[in-house]
Amino acid sequence: MNKKITVKTGDDRVRYCILPGEGDLQDHFNRWLFGEEKPSGGYSAQFDGEVLRIIDSIAYDTVTTFRVLSINDTDEEELPTWADCETP
Repeated sequence: MNKKITVKTGDDRVRYCILPGEGDLQDHFNRWLFGEEKPSGGYSAQFDGEVLRIIDSIAYDTVTTFRVLSINDTDEEELPTWADCETP
């Protein structure tokens, strides 16, 4: 079973992605967004269950944040991009 993560972006758009349900979601976000579970330079994802932050790992500044609206189990296939959503 995969996880459907619905977020609100900084420009108030509601979007979602579908990641693997097993394992650490922060690792899944890093692999999905940056190609590595533990990025070695540049940007990385920090995920605490309520907020997804994209961090500049060199300057350690927050580049952008996504507020998590929901995390639900789904039978849908993994989605390799953000998708727009009508309702959270």
